[in-house]
Amino acid sequence: MKKKLDDVTKMKLIYSGELLLFAVIFAVLGPLFLFEVITVADWKRWVFAILTLVGVVWFIVDFVWCLVSEKRRKKNSMLDKALVLPMALPVLVFDILAFVNGWVWLEEGIVYFRFALGIALCYYAVVYVFQAIYHFKHPVPMLLEELEKAEEEEDIPAEIIEEKEPESPQEEGKGE
Repeated sequence: MKKKLDDVTKMKLIYSGELLLFAVIFAVLGPLFLFEVITVADWKRWVFAILTLVGVVWFIVDFVWCLVSEKRRKKNSMLDKALVLPMALPVLVFDILAFVNGWVWLEEGIVYFRFALGIALCYYAVVYVFQAIYHFKHPVPMLLEELEKAEEEEDIPAEIIEEKEPESPQEEGKGE
């Protein structure tokens, strides 16, 4: 007879599975860029430079926001926020150099982008594998909070949840 998994275990498996999926994708794509199996086309350089510039700024803002806001800190894992910073700062510097030196539109920039993209993807693959294992043991507080809310909603009787249908406008005027 199969043993049913409790909701917390299911949630941890799903979340860790998502993180592992990203880790596998990044672990495959990173070396493919590094060894030039996938070439860095012009549009990929533009997309990488713009998206990573926005992403890196968000990583830094999100980390500072978690440090400053006690409410946000309780819902998020500071470890997750801190693990992305060691690669975020070099990528920010790389993006600035790429725009200043013209690597985004010059063919000589392909080599730089190849290494920057490949190394960043490999780093984040390692980070996501670590997070998947860590969060299976120590779930993210926000996920546990959402699970508790869902369980509380299941305990509320159906009569309380169901709302009366609003009366039509014609019926409202007749009662006066």
